Amino acid sequence: MYNIILNKVPKKKLGLMMGVGTMITACAVAFGPVVGGIIADILNWRWIFIFSVLLIIISLFTGSYSIEQINALKTVRFKYSQWLILAASLVFLMIGFTNIAKNNFLTFKVLGLLLLGLICLVIWVKISSSSSDPLINPQLFKNLHFSLQLISYCFAKISTLALGFLFPMYVQVVNHGSSTLAG
Repeated sequence: MYNIILNKVPKKKLGLMMGVGTMITACAVAFGPVVGGIIADILNWRWIFIFSVLLIIISLFTGSYSIEQINALKTVRFKYSQWLILAASLVFLMIGFTNIAKNNFLTFKVLGLLLLGLICLVIWVKISSSSSDPLINPQLFKNLHFSLQLISYCFAKISTLALGFLFPMYVQVVNHGSSTLAG
């Protein structure tokens, strides 16, 4: 959405349209749980996914019709090895951090998986740095401003996801509220 706004909107209306785009994404986060709670109360939780698939199909057709391709398309070979090593690294790190709560730190379930994740991450950096066309360029992270903004963004998303999980769980489990009220 933002890429289309940046490419199509005249410069003097760019701030307004970026604000509208941000408002759309902010409202989606606010209205999504409410609508999901209402659907779950009236119908069934599976209907949330059915409605989502219908909206995706409608968006696909309307987007295909109304969004034009500006730049010429080029064929790019997907870097499966880089993707696999990066995915393994993130999975090992995630499981290792998750196991800290229930296992001793000096066990394979924690320290071993964290080390495996870091080793895979180092291998990914080596392979990506030597590649002429990497999946993700590790040189991006040398830019201090980019790295700090990425860290800030990740903490903001983690906070939002945590609160979006904790508040509804509290309303439903502790206060015995409905899913609509939790949303």
